[in-house]
Amino acid sequence: MSDTQSVTSGSDASGVPGGGHPSGLVIEDVGLLPLGEIPAPKKLSVLNYTLAVLCEDNKVLLGEIRTRGNDDWTLAGRCVNVVGDQNGTRLMDMTLVANAHQSSGASVIFLGERKNKERFLSAHHIKHGRSLELTEEVSSYDKSNVLGKSVSHVASDPTASEPTVFAVSNLVRKLKLEDGGSTLRPTPARAQVPSDCLDGTLCLCVQPASAPSRPTSASPGARQVNVAIGLKTKSVKNKNAVEWYSSRKDDLSHLKSASLRLPEDMEPVALLSDARDSRGVFVLYVNRSSSTTSIYRVSSVSSKAGNRYTLTFIQCAVFILLD
Repeated sequence: MSDTQSVTSGSDASGVPGGGHPSGLVIEDVGLLPLGEIPAPKKLSVLNYTLAVLCEDNKVLLGEIRTRGNDDWTLAGRCVNVVGDQNGTRLMDMTLVANAHQSSGASVIFLGERKNKERFLSAHHIKHGRSLELTEEVSSYDKSNVLGKSVSHVASDPTASEPTVFAVSNLVRKLKLEDGGSTLRPTPARAQVPSDCLDGTLCLCVQPASAPSRPTSASPGARQVNVAIGLKTKSVKNKNAVEWYSSRKDDLSHLKSASLRLPEDMEPVALLSDARDSRGVFVLYVNRSSSTTSIYRVSSVSSKAGNRYTLTFIQCAVFILLD
């Protein structure tokens, strides 16, 4: 069972952020989405209304989210797919990728680890029918000298014109599905993770930051996205961090001025991007000692956490745009 909630932020006529709510964020329960009997979920990913849930035992639940208002939520075309050869291969992360070259409009990029501890990325397309199913692997990439040491998380750019994904290790790398959305290849875009943030990546998201610039004869149009990463640090005081990177074409740069350092009781477990808002992302912070989760809005132009709303304990979340 998955709980669905709506989030709004802003200001009303009284000047109080969030329409009078002192935290600036208003969260409203809008229903429950039954997922059926599945192993323990490890990762959720949503693209438009397509939902993918990565579970234990390399099982992936696919379905289309449907709602008729009020609290009536269903998962149409529900299907549990088993991915990999099951001979010691372990799936660690995944992300849905917009792929206009496919009739379904979507592919899935998995991050896996083989029995010899070698990590790799693999691409599968989604087939639509009475249920949503995954094709066999169409492409993979496993060059550790390019991906970096111990790649641990992947996230897609849902608004890119070509299927695009970012991977994080000690490096941040940008890859694309080329050749008609069927061949996974790295781009030249890469950046280093700060040396004090190499104790582990916690979460990752891609935030559209601008529309494509106007093309000229000297410079073709290019759009900018920001990549936000939640990380563990080596600091005794501030054990967690949120780092920002800016990506335009084949350039990827670290936004040092936006680095956010956080205490132990603010562990970022999910970063949620609203495609309609280029000013910031929502961050879910877990306080394990009190078993609570707080949601903040943070910006790539500020090194401070923004408005907060406290929830019960949550381990993973996704952002869905409702018509």
